[in-house]
Amino acid sequence: MIPDVDNDSIVYLNGEHVRLGDAKVSVLDRGFVFGDGIYEVVPVYNGKPFRMAEHITRLQRSLNAIRIDTGYSDARWAQLFDDMIRRAQAATTPVSENAMIYLQVTRGVAKRDHAFPAGITPTVFCMVSPFKRPTAAQRDQGLATISLPDVRWLYCHIKSVSLLGNVLAKQAAVEAGVDEVIQFRDDFLSEGASSNIWVVKNGVLLAPEPNHLILEGVRYRFIESLAQKSGIAFESRPVRRHEVETADELMLSSATKEILPIVTLDGRPVGQGTPGQCTGRCVRLTIKRSRHFNANANDSPEQSLIEYPSQFPIKVMGKSHPDFAQTLTAVVLEHDPEFDPATVEMRPSRSGNYIGLTFTVTATSREQLDALYRALHGHAMVSVVL
Repeated sequence: MIPDVDNDSIVYLNGEHVRLGDAKVSVLDRGFVFGDGIYEVVPVYNGKPFRMAEHITRLQRSLNAIRIDTGYSDARWAQLFDDMIRRAQAATTPVSENAMIYLQVTRGVAKRDHAFPAGITPTVFCMVSPFKRPTAAQRDQGLATISLPDVRWLYCHIKSVSLLGNVLAKQAAVEAGVDEVIQFRDDFLSEGASSNIWVVKNGVLLAPEPNHLILEGVRYRFIESLAQKSGIAFESRPVRRHEVETADELMLSSATKEILPIVTLDGRPVGQGTPGQCTGRCVRLTIKRSRHFNANANDSPEQSLIEYPSQFPIKVMGKSHPDFAQTLTAVVLEHDPEFDPATVEMRPSRSGNYIGLTFTVTATSREQLDALYRALHGHAMVSVVL
């Protein structure tokens, strides 16, 4: 029996549904002997898998990369996930509407030999467990991190069960008394032990470009779409260590952590040492999206992320100029006549060459916000709008 686990929960193993406490895999399974397999983790909100199509695409990509053929189609994976959710919710001790699907596929059981064995059947295991979402304290206070060299293998884009490098990195974080590590390879940012890392610098959201050196989380494209919808400048490119160390904001994302701010790195504050505005906006939009998530809408980016009317912060950055605040306040007033100029928040850059303004407007419609963003983006004095 496994301590602190519901051994009576029903899991899927090689075509059968059995109690977790009764599920058995051979000691000659290549996942156990070699770590020869892949896995996938799918969050479930309101009883619906989050971005299931994207998770299945990544699953198939990992299977193809290590040449495991399960014979499962995309539709069959989707049916398996939906069936497991229904069983979990109908159980004697049902999971909540927010849960986590864990799937693991190995090459199967065979005599121990490094080469691929012929004629064996892959092992397919799936379970659903409760999902403990990040707390309000984690979102409000942020996380502490340390930096480490990335010494893992060069196929990090495969969601492999061979996670020893990630395990050692996570243990380093635990022993340092922090929440996560930020790894660097040849002076460039890669990722955390179990998360993608994001950088905000001069109003631009930066992320390492997806390649073989990082595992592209499904939330990667989700956050990219949030940035596009929110007018946040986004760049996917190599990110140097000094950009991370001098970042205005840092945040991490993963299936289980969603999006969380990072406030310290190696004992030093990130930016002001508190969660920043760009991170805060991504967190709020993520919460709103998961609260209203509907799989039938396929998590469409056209779905409204804002409830109207509401107070909505807009950050504008540009080169320092004595008329900067007054000029842009007039632009805001054209679109929100009730805006109070006394509420403008002003923040100069460390060098003094740039200035940032935050306008908290009353958003009455998407059309109003789009028009305001267009007006600010097109203004000659504005470099970035967030």
